[in-house]
Amino acid sequence: LTAVEAASEKLLGDASYWKGKYEAATKSWAEQSAKTETELGATSKAVATAKAEADAAIAAKASLEAELNHVKEKLATAQAAAAAAGSVAGEAAQQPLANAELALLKERLSTAEAKSEKMRKAAAHWKSKYDTTKKEGSDGSAQ
Repeated sequence: LTAVEAASEKLLGDASYWKGKYEAATKSWAEQSAKTETELGATSKAVATAKAEADAAIAAKASLEAELNHVKEKLATAQAAAAAAGSVAGEAAQQPLANAELALLKERLSTAEAKSEKMRKAAAHWKSKYDTTKKEGSDGSAQ
């Protein structure tokens, strides 16, 4: 072979090598992009679910607080009525029932608050993962 033909063969070999590298990288980037999109979709869905659960827990907490306030009002009314009637026995009979109901509602409120906090943390966790995945996806697509 002449020097020109040898150089041409070498350049053809180099071109084939780099074409293979380019095609492999393109395929890898496409696979990574598809994987990132799938993860992003799953994370978005998890964030939406966690947010819905947190919203439900917050609504349940508000409902329990309203119920607790209602019981407190009933207790105050019963105590006022017993005091006005001078019925110590009536007050003594209603007090344990009202206190038991109040304790039950406080326990339910505490449970709802704990669940609300747990859901808030879960939503924050998934949002963070979503943001990270989205950032990595946008960084990867810029390459």
